[in-house]
This record gives sequence, structure tokens and C-alpha cells, in this order.
Amino acid sequence: MIRNSWIPLDDRSVWRDILGGIPHAFGHTWESCYAMSLSTGYNTYLYTFEADGVLIVCPIAERSFGGHIDILTPYGFSGFTGNGSYPDFPKHWKQEAARRKYVCGYIGLNPILNDHGYHIPEDAYTYNCIYAIDLSLELEELYTRLSTNRKRQLRSTEKNIKIIFNRKRLLAFILGYYSDFYRRKGASAVYHFSPETIKELVSWDNVILLGAEGKDGIEEVMMLAFTQFVGEYIMSISSDDSRRHTVALLWKAVHILKERGVNWFNLGGGIRPGDGVAQFKERFGGKVFPFQSLKQIYNTELYTTLCNQTHNNPEDIEGYFPPYHAGK
Repeated sequence: MIRNSWIPLDDRSVWRDILGGIPHAFGHTWESCYAMSLSTGYNTYLYTFEADGVLIVCPIAERSFGGHIDILTPYGFSGFTGNGSYPDFPKHWKQEAARRKYVCGYIGLNPILNDHGYHIPEDAYTYNCIYAIDLSLELEELYTRLSTNRKRQLRSTEKNIKIIFNRKRLLAFILGYYSDFYRRKGASAVYHFSPETIKELVSWDNVILLGAEGKDGIEEVMMLAFTQFVGEYIMSISSDDSRRHTVALLWKAVHILKERGVNWFNLGGGIRPGDGVAQFKERFGGKVFPFQSLKQIYNTELYTTLCNQTHNNPEDIEGYFPPYHAGK
């Protein structure tokens, strides 16, 4: 018997219990999805599929356009994950999305946990990659995998950096610098977290703050989040845009996550493939994973109408999806 369920954010304990039995990342958790909803205002659910002992889940947020609803995964690395394979799942998922009268869906896939064939290849678009450190390796091995430049930077900074964990001070720094920092970087709207989101994130035990303090005070703060399966580099903010402490803070993060028994450390990727940010992360010697998202259309007629109304080509889904949201 097949069972589809949609667990709202109001059912926090149910959401947590369901995730307890399957591999998942921070982006799947109630904590992450609730915090992101404070910025977006989107109705958010944990979708669950159960059949023949297989459980598959994915966090889903709803957004409206002209009175019609399309869906997306909340900010973070989530996507479909589960405890086993079910070959017909992609078909059942699309039927369920159509039953709920969704127009289309943009489903981000977790690069590390995406291994059970929960989608058809034709729906997946690869537009970037991420770099992840295998924390099952010994620290000595992880150090040898660092680039020569990374090792040099660590030797030059480890003796001079003061790393602090005072949550109250580090949160105050983030709230004071976050908006201006990302505005100067020209970051897209997806990174524009509200103060409520940031405060909610750092209230949970599976979010770690660490910072570098200089003679005049805190100079850089890093935020990490983790589950048993994967840790994630959420953000790094510096007071002067230099981020000269990032290497030392990331290496400290490797130690922290490894001590907590986390399997992988997802550093993320660049803004664009091969850019300076990507090269910075590549030099930590991690494994490269393709970063994919699903672009699915559940109601072709309505999707075409909305694209035409906004002067977008419904056949062109290589770029921003759905294209009728691009101007918002």
C-alpha cells in the first residue's frame, strides 16, 4: 500500500521522528525549514512516501503566482532522501504533485545523499558542483590533501589566531554585519535572511558558531550546521570583506565535526563553476560532487499560460525556473 503524507511545520515532533530513521542533512530538518520560513513566509511541509517498507522524504515549500501554486525545496541542501530504492517513486511523486494542483517544481538534490534513483535523469539539471571532505579519514590524511597554499596559510595563521565560541557575541556580530556584507558581495535574494531566521538558526544545538578575534574585537564569524550524516558550511562573514581567517576557521570546523562523528563536511561550491570561491574550496582536497536540481512541470497547460503571460518562453527551462518567477 502506498501512502503520501504532508507534515506541516506545526507538527515538529512528527517531522523529527520521521527523519530519525533515514540519512538526512540539516536542510531536511524541522529546525532549518522553520528558520527559512521566517524569511520567506512560505507554507512548508515534509513530504513523505511510504510503500513496501521504503520511506522517502523531501521538504517542500509552496509559493504563489497569480493565485497558482508551484513548489521548491527550502534554502539548503535537502531534496529526496530515504531508506531504500523504489523504482516507481518518480512516477508516484509526479502524480501526487499533480493531485495537489501544483504547476511545477524546483527540487534541489543533496549532492552527497542523492543515490537512490528518486528521479528520472531527464528532469535533473547540473549547473554547479560542491566540494566535500570525507571525515572518516584521519586528520593526518586530510591535512596531506590540502593544497600547498592551504598548508602555508594554516602555518602562518594558527599561532596568531584566537578562535572564540561565545554564542552571544558571535550572533551580535552576524546581525550587525550580515546585511551590508552580502549587499556588498552582490548576493542573490536567496541569501537575504531575516534577523528572525538568523536568531532561530543559532538557537539550535546542531548549529555551531565560531569566530576569529583580533586586537580590536571579532573580525570574522563562521556558521556551521550538521547532522550525523553531513555537516554544512552555512556562511562566513568578516568585518572588512577580507575573510583572511576563513582557512583557519574551516580547518577548526573539520576538527569539530570529526569529533562529533559527522560523516562528511559539505563546503558548498562557487557562485559559478570554476570561479574564485570554487577554487578556494577545491584547495581543501575534498571530493567533487555534481550539484543538481530537478525542474518538473506538473500542469503543462497552466505552466505555458503563466510563461506566456510574463513573456517567457515555456520551452526554455535551462535558466531560472520557473521563468515566470524570474522578475519577482
